[in-house]
Amino acid sequence: MKEIKIESDLNLICVRAKTFPQGIEEAFKTLESKVPNRKERECYGIYGKNENGITYRAGMLKKINDEDVKYGLENYTIEKGTYLGITINNWKTNIPKIGQTFDKIAEDERVEKNSPSIEVYK
Repeated sequence: MKEIKIESDLNLICVRAKTFPQGIEEAFKTLESKVPNRKERECYGIYGKNENGITYRAGMLKKINDEDVKYGLENYTIEKGTYLGITINNWKTNIPKIGQTFDKIAEDERVEKNSPSIEVYK
């Protein structure tokens, strides 16, 4: 596990999954269908627990300020700061390892318990 420093806020455009975990793939497909040049952008998954259960957002970096309005998408900001991370190589063939990795990170004493979990797809 390593510390990852994000120097400035990351502004994203997102689609919220209707269900978790079943709706994740649909959320990414919806996002990709609305935004041109998807392959030129980093994609993110944002997982958070709240009073209603689990919220998952499929997101990608904003290129211009009004993209959320232009494409009918939600805004989300990943705040600058230090995050814990673990690299999963060949994640598409190793999907079960994603959940295991989040569980491992969540056990670390440095984690703020109410903070969201973030996936970065490159």
